[in-house]
Amino acid sequence: MARPTGDTVAHGSLPAPACRGAAPGIARPATVSMTSPVHSSELAAAAYHEAGHAVMCHLMRLRIASVSIGIEDLNGGQTTHGNKFRRTKPFSVDTPRGRMQVEKIIMLCFAGPLAQQKFLPRGPDADYGDAIDVDMASTLAMRVFRSRRVAAAYVNFAREWVRQKLEDPRVWAAVERLALALMRQRQISGRHAEAIIRGKLGSAPP
Repeated sequence: MARPTGDTVAHGSLPAPACRGAAPGIARPATVSMTSPVHSSELAAAAYHEAGHAVMCHLMRLRIASVSIGIEDLNGGQTTHGNKFRRTKPFSVDTPRGRMQVEKIIMLCFAGPLAQQKFLPRGPDADYGDAIDVDMASTLAMRVFRSRRVAAAYVNFAREWVRQKLEDPRVWAAVERLALALMRQRQISGRHAEAIIRGKLGSAPP
């Protein structure tokens, strides 16, 4: 899920009261909450989901603000990063800069659900907390391409590109390391998350 709130964008699964705003000119998607991660398997699934978002932030060269799971009123978790939309004035997907930023957000949307699915596969119809993420990716793709057929094709490409990235051993090792840290600490600062990710990816991301 991607929702600009001031200078940050949030990814993950949020209950309705915590969702504030949407990217300028982009319709708000329906809100679907994950089950609160009470059990260890649910906590782990949420951790891998948010770790996937965070690692993709790093790969997309977006500043991570924070990563958290199972705290306060959050269902599942949340990853926030620097809001590139806010810096594009006026925001327009018709500019190369605006389009590039939207494409990055689309990639981020798929990273959480696909990381969760890779960690704990449950079959083709299982819920990986992806309803909000996929809805936002589709909305953004329509905003860019203005054609359902082309938007659907790009969304499929983005999903498979992210899936391929997660198959890279170094990328997956970074996801696992961050997920384990999240399960222990529940909330991690952006600076700490970046340090964890760089520890596995090194200075030259794949």
